[in-house]
Amino acid sequence: MEGTRLCHRNLLPTTNPSLTCRFFSNSVIHHTSFHNYKTNFSKFLVSATMEASFKPEEARVPAALPLPTPPVTKATFSLFLLHFYIIDYNSYQVAKFGHFLLHFYVNIRICVELLYDVIIFFVHQFKIALCQLSVTTDKERNIAHVQQAIEDAADKGAQLILLPEIWNSPYSNDSFPVYAEDIDAGGDASPSTRMLSEVSRSRKITIIGGSIPERSGDKLYNSCCVFGTDGKLLAKHRKIHLFDIDIPGKMTFKESRTLTAGERPTIVDTEVGRIGIGICYDIRFQELAAIYAARGAHLLCYPGAFNMTTGPLHWELLQRARITSNIYVTCPAGLLIASALFGVKDYAVFSSVVGIYLSYPLCTYSWQLYVATCSPARDGGSSYVAWGHSTLVGPFGEVLVTTEHEETTLIAEIDYSVIEQRRTYLPFQKQRRGDLYQLVDVDRLNSTGTK
Repeated sequence: MEGTRLCHRNLLPTTNPSLTCRFFSNSVIHHTSFHNYKTNFSKFLVSATMEASFKPEEARVPAALPLPTPPVTKATFSLFLLHFYIIDYNSYQVAKFGHFLLHFYVNIRICVELLYDVIIFFVHQFKIALCQLSVTTDKERNIAHVQQAIEDAADKGAQLILLPEIWNSPYSNDSFPVYAEDIDAGGDASPSTRMLSEVSRSRKITIIGGSIPERSGDKLYNSCCVFGTDGKLLAKHRKIHLFDIDIPGKMTFKESRTLTAGERPTIVDTEVGRIGIGICYDIRFQELAAIYAARGAHLLCYPGAFNMTTGPLHWELLQRARITSNIYVTCPAGLLIASALFGVKDYAVFSSVVGIYLSYPLCTYSWQLYVATCSPARDGGSSYVAWGHSTLVGPFGEVLVTTEHEETTLIAEIDYSVIEQRRTYLPFQKQRRGDLYQLVDVDRLNSTGTK
């Protein structure tokens, strides 16, 4: 389309690059016909009634939680006050000239959009480091190597570190019992997690600690520890789905020979957002990811060591699938109502022009997710050869950064405002058939908490 450009908020095409706020207040409000608004509005109500009969809110049990907002900073608060002065000024001007009520509304929305964009910019952006590291048979060397990689990533501005699966031990059933640590006991009983705690505290960063073999009583687990900026253990995820596969002539491995499966999903609030944790084979199960999305996760982290058989086929595919299968969208009611009132048949075009100014007070945002994975580097001489290709995938399923199989640390920026900016014309949440199916979060349903 000639003259097409991208809208700064939701990447929707508009055909006139000269469109301004004046266009919204003059052309849309004063030059639009209202002669058929009753007919169109009644059609919208019929559609909404039909959607309600599908009971979409019952498709998640318990009901999905809203996306949490990261803490407000001091800089954001000062800008918040500044924009309130602007809103008061515009409100006075509109009242003084006696414009139509909807014109008054549009002026207020222009200022609120400016306020919203500034707040998001300061609160929601941070750098993540994916440390794809080589693993040896020397545990002390592995620990020192990982610590150095974390320090280097922190020096480059990373606030969140993601480590690989089983980074302190060779990946084998014979090695798991030998290298296992008592994480709950801590100290000398778990030198790997002691190091993670110390470096997270000293560098004021959040660490998703990949995974290590954990010993608890007479059981072994494949466990991921999450440490906060104060060095405290925030959460521990034990791999829920054990890697038991048998592909004749290509790949056979059974973690269940030595490991015990975890029993609970793990979602944790950190200083860089709400994060859902899975380990390697966990990524194949969309129900777990859907539960995390329903609990309000911003980001899913999967330390993983896919192999040379399943890696080329499924590694990237599954990461992108975990996003596209977890798009939670609340229908932008403001756009639908406004387009019905204005008699605009092309909803897509209408919303691309005025949607960002009319939808906000009448809807909530969609909450797509980021997905981050981290693999060990490939060692062709080991009994288990990892695929590598650590990756960060964005909320539209786009690969933001990835690598090959060599040892490296990827540093990329995560911007949570993109989650809210990425609106869609496919209102999945309102279209779910709660009358036909449900996703039940058993752990949350049985607990007294709400996460």
